Amino acid sequence: MNAKVFLRNRETGKYYAGPNGWSGNTSVAHEFETVEIAIELARTQRLEVMEVVLRDHDPACDLILSLKPWALTPAEPDRQRRPEPWP
Repeated sequence: MNAKVFLRNRETGKYYAGPNGWSGNTSVAHEFETVEIAIELARTQRLEVMEVVLRDHDPACDLILSLKPWALTPAEPDRQRRPEPWP
């Protein structure tokens, strides 16, 4: 799967199009190389209510990853978020 990676504002539905703004059209949206790079940009730019959109071909089959506020703040070395154990 060679999915395209986009960053989208959950409230407006617009895609990050670079430092100059946002667009409702993915053809002008910035395409990230990886999910991690998209998340890092959201974190460093302090963008809130974001989601990462992975698109292969059909927008109806998008995989949407909502970013939680804790994902957008840098973790302190001794207080990094760890997964909770299974019950």
